[in-house]
Amino acid sequence: MPIDELADAVWSTSTPAGAWETALSAVVSKLRASLRAVDSRCAVTTAAGCYQLALPPDAWVDVEAARHALEEAESHARAGRFREVWGPANVAGAIAARPFLAGVDAEWIARVRHRLRETRVRALECLAAVARANREHPLAAQLAREVVELEPFRETGWQALMRAYAAGGNRAQRCAPMPIARTCSPTSCAWRRRRRPRRSRVP
Repeated sequence: MPIDELADAVWSTSTPAGAWETALSAVVSKLRASLRAVDSRCAVTTAAGCYQLALPPDAWVDVEAARHALEEAESHARAGRFREVWGPANVAGAIAARPFLAGVDAEWIARVRHRLRETRVRALECLAAVARANREHPLAAQLAREVVELEPFRETGWQALMRAYAAGGNRAQRCAPMPIARTCSPTSCAWRRRRRPRRSRVP
């Protein structure tokens, strides 16, 4: 990570005036000491105006594990191997549901939270697909509802919810989400905002 970007991540708009690079170097030195206390193989190196975190090969990073688990789950789902989806999708969803640096706000934190939210939504869609394949229609509907609660404008979430109701033979519930989906859909909102062209009258 470039040194100036790291400074922005640490201090945001309150970067120390003057020798901020010296202040940042002191922060990184404390980080190095903390990492060495955990594992002597951990290091923070400097090269070409950037800091780089070097971890041992067997290090486990939760957000990376969630990303890899989601990729595995979606790969199995696309191939129709639903028995292989449940495990990695659960791993991805459980990690992504955890709060990330609660009570702390910064642009980079907001970006990470957005990625974790997307990971959680996609993991829930995988789990809903598994439940539907197993004919566990109430569970499939519950998981799909979680998707649309997290992302009301996500069309695939509404589709999964209606498929779950339809597969369970609940036609009334299948039709119930549709007006909500139309109300929430960005395309329908744009359609409502558009005015119909006026017809010109021929004298």
